[in-house]
Amino acid sequence: MSFCCNYFVGGLKTTNIFLTKTYRAKLIFQERPFYYPLKASEVYSSTQKKATAVEDFVQEVNQDLTMLKPFSNSKYPCTDIGNSNLFADYYKNIARYVPERKHWFMYDGKAWRSDTGGLKVMNLCKKLANKLMLYALSIKDEDTRKLYIDYAKKWQTRRTREIILRDAQDIHPLQMKEFDNDIYLLNCRNGTLNLNDGSFYSHKASDYITKIAGVKYEPDAKCERWEEFIGEIMSGDKEKAEFLQKSLGYRKVKGGCSSHQIRNVVVEQLLLEDLQRITLFAKEHESEFLCLVTNSSKKATDKELKGCQREYEQAQARILALDNIIQRLYEDNIVGKISDERFAKMSATYEIEQKQLENRVLELKDVIESTQEKSLNAEHFLNLVKKYTDIRELGAEIIREFVEKIIVFKAEKENGHRVQRIQIIYNCIGAVEIPSKQEKTA
Repeated sequence: MSFCCNYFVGGLKTTNIFLTKTYRAKLIFQERPFYYPLKASEVYSSTQKKATAVEDFVQEVNQDLTMLKPFSNSKYPCTDIGNSNLFADYYKNIARYVPERKHWFMYDGKAWRSDTGGLKVMNLCKKLANKLMLYALSIKDEDTRKLYIDYAKKWQTRRTREIILRDAQDIHPLQMKEFDNDIYLLNCRNGTLNLNDGSFYSHKASDYITKIAGVKYEPDAKCERWEEFIGEIMSGDKEKAEFLQKSLGYRKVKGGCSSHQIRNVVVEQLLLEDLQRITLFAKEHESEFLCLVTNSSKKATDKELKGCQREYEQAQARILALDNIIQRLYEDNIVGKISDERFAKMSATYEIEQKQLENRVLELKDVIESTQEKSLNAEHFLNLVKKYTDIRELGAEIIREFVEKIIVFKAEKENGHRVQRIQIIYNCIGAVEIPSKQEKTA
């Protein structure tokens, strides 16, 4: 079942709008169609009230565009600059260009992802092009409407969209350091946990988080056997149980892994001591520090690149092999060696594997590019050392500027004592082992 309403511009019928039971609108301008999905709750009635139908779905699709007023806002003239301003402003909450990576980052509702190849951002530009065409229909003034329809049609060409995306790069750019800036935000599958105050809230694009844990946060989760065990060995004495937790460095974090837990005060003290030691060495032995960092970073980068490059080449080779296999299957099917049913089943399996490999290749390519771009900058670290001449206590700014991350390893027993190792990864220089005075003397 479908209904049709015709729209007239300047006394000539230029547009046909068809609404079907699949709830899609097909707009034809000079016999060149494009499609835009509508969120309609039902099909329009057979009364075919033309103006009402147009106004209803145009209002629904373009309600977010009315805030920007693209046809009357001086910021969005019908030029390349105006187009790029409109695109950048309309999608600034979910699409940003990152100059260091030389491509766009997209927010997928949970985390920001690298849009290598620019396919997703191009798709956004297409969606805006379709919305602008619908928006043109809502303009009441006939002359303005006709002009804006002509303007919106330009967005339908790929060349125009490519120009828009290039010009939009410098309007709301983001630096890589603005991502994952708050070290106390843990992004989970069902929301974001603030480790500072324990608050939990829905994902927000404004947090600029690029990583996500593969688990859901469940505040009421319990480790019943562990709590039962503590009660058994402490004979039900809660005060002794709390003292045991403190003495072993455990913090009562529901759902956490006790073997990897360590008190904040201990981490902060270790970080402060290590930072003081490294900054002192960097001040007193600049040339030796630069040499040490360069050698250390080159080994780590070469190792990471080698592994990724090997997997990348293997995946590429397998993709080519799958192409040949599918081609041979097709030929066997043509000459009757295998049935159509068997061909469909086998080719579907190979195509699924090929698709997974292609996605993995894109991920590996992004990792290789980012690793190659991430040259460790010891000079920048030395500038930070000069900026903070005497670090006596840790503050949020110092931690943010110096520390990339801290890895806490599983606790182990040595000579009857519980020992827990941590590794501090610094911005610009990574993990660096500074020689002790005895090693230096030797």
